[in-house]
Amino acid sequence: MNVNPDTFDMISFLSDSPLFSGLVQKEVSRIAKSSQIKAHFKGSSIFRMGEPCDALHIVLTGQVKLFVTSSSGQEKVIEIINSGQSFAEALVFLNRPYILSAQALTDTTLVSVSKQGVLRRNQSGSQVCLAYARRPFPTATKLDFGLGRKCVTQRHAALDWVFAT
Repeated sequence: MNVNPDTFDMISFLSDSPLFSGLVQKEVSRIAKSSQIKAHFKGSSIFRMGEPCDALHIVLTGQVKLFVTSSSGQEKVIEIINSGQSFAEALVFLNRPYILSAQALTDTTLVSVSKQGVLRRNQSGSQVCLAYARRPFPTATKLDFGLGRKCVTQRHAALDWVFAT
């Protein structure tokens, strides 16, 4: 699906997203201004482990593979993200670099919401954080790999961020 950024209704899209659906229209509008549509070809890197986290992402079309690579070069797939799903939310709140890598499995279109757009010290940052914290916890596979505990810890730290602001 080709998405025309000039005609795409970012506000409606974000309003329908579980992360932003609880926000008032004014807040969604403000966040939409800090959001971009980004196209990635099949096999292209979206981000790599260790890079600064500058945005959270929502898959508009396509699929994204989240993975880690061991020191011996072996790849472990953590999750496949499909259309409508989001990723990298916790890291936006925690001000940490990416803890894994993301790659487009197919030609993929993302809505990337800038960290600054989400974290403004007002209602939206707290509401988005709470929406993230209410999501289901990682699957057993991810828990076995050891990222589950990290995800749980990050969710608690994200909640701490809400109550500290």
